Amino acid sequence: MVISVAVETLVLSERCRNRNMFPKRSKWMVRMEKRTFLEGEILFAEGQQGTRAFIIKKGSVTVTRATKGGWEKHVATIKEGNIVGEMSLIDDSPHSVTATARQDGEAMVLTRDEYKKRLENSDKVLALLLRTFADKLRATYE
Repeated sequence: MVISVAVETLVLSERCRNRNMFPKRSKWMVRMEKRTFLEGEILFAEGQQGTRAFIIKKGSVTVTRATKGGWEKHVATIKEGNIVGEMSLIDDSPHSVTATARQDGEAMVLTRDEYKKRLENSDKVLALLLRTFADKLRATYE
């Protein structure tokens, strides 16, 4: 599939700004890659090593997990203003789910390098909390 990629300054959706997660003129606004995706496109697959997370700006993503019987189990629907793929950035583990675009859309891409830079500049207790949370959440899948 053809994917158009452009670089733009991150400005999160109105939903994020309305939640006061990131003020409009915040030090958190950085240069991030914008990626468009097509309906049915797989953003990442279960078992694949995670190198980026996606902040959904437009559209939505279905998150599924393979069952032992070979079926796909619906885990969540990720909508605008939310992030998918973050657990693999937090704990350096392969993706525990598959993320598939429900419709055409776009996302801002948070790379592993950018995540690590941000984490290095934060309180080390926060890194421990994030890793612990990711480990506990993964344990519920198994």
